[in-house]
Amino acid sequence: MILRVNIICVAAAVVGLVGLLLPWVTTTNHVSADEWNHYVDVYAAALGQVPYGEGLLIWLVLGAFTVIAGIALTFTTPLGGIVQSAGLAMTLIGGYLGEDPYFFDYPDMATMAPGIGVYVAATGAIMAVISIAVPVFLGTKKPVDAGPRDERFVAWTIGRGK
Repeated sequence: MILRVNIICVAAAVVGLVGLLLPWVTTTNHVSADEWNHYVDVYAAALGQVPYGEGLLIWLVLGAFTVIAGIALTFTTPLGGIVQSAGLAMTLIGGYLGEDPYFFDYPDMATMAPGIGVYVAATGAIMAVISIAVPVFLGTKKPVDAGPRDERFVAWTIGRGK
């Protein structure tokens, strides 16, 4: 039995998984909780909504689920890094460029920004894409019955030897 593993690809999946478990959004209040709650109440009464973009929070959720799918895919193929990148792009585009963005900076009130998890997941996605161009396999030579497939697009190769 021969087993070859694209170690950069598998490491990228693990890094992406770690990023998924870390905070994706950080919030810092620059005022006391009472002042913040008063601000939220006044804003909600005036405009019928809260002062942060829950309308676009769907982009954060969709992005996170796309990243989860990309991580699962990265355990089998480096192409999962592209799916991870798409999920991260959804999260960041919705967070910064939306009509009511959920990443904001009100220096007198609060700041909401991407958390460390987004950056770690992005590192995993970049590693997966790099492993397409530079696959680093750990294990023995290519199995006899592996077929003509391009090994750059697989994370694992299992087969029998000569």
